[in-house]
Amino acid sequence: MRDGVLQGTSTFARGVTYGFKGIVTKPAEGVRTKGAMGAIQGFAKAIVGVVVQPISGCLDFGALMVSGVGTSCTHCFAAIEQEPTFERSRLPRAIQGKVLTPYNEHSAQGQVCASRS
Repeated sequence: MRDGVLQGTSTFARGVTYGFKGIVTKPAEGVRTKGAMGAIQGFAKAIVGVVVQPISGCLDFGALMVSGVGTSCTHCFAAIEQEPTFERSRLPRAIQGKVLTPYNEHSAQGQVCASRS
């Protein structure tokens, strides 16, 4: 989720930056390509960009944040739905009589072999 917020914030900031940067670059581009008429067209594009770029960044922010939340929830649900598996790290302790003795691997193996036959 944090990654989605960070990417979304970055995208939003980039959209705002590009929008305001276009106020200078678009008219200059227009002057180079088409002269005075190009400057007017570039200025019109810049005004549209000032409005559209931040809106685009805001929508990207929302989409990336929702994507991050969805990914987080998917991992949570996967962990919840997964059946726990347990693997034995050693054989069960051999119990002889009513006295609990320290674990002895040889006795444990003997108890398992005896129970299988």
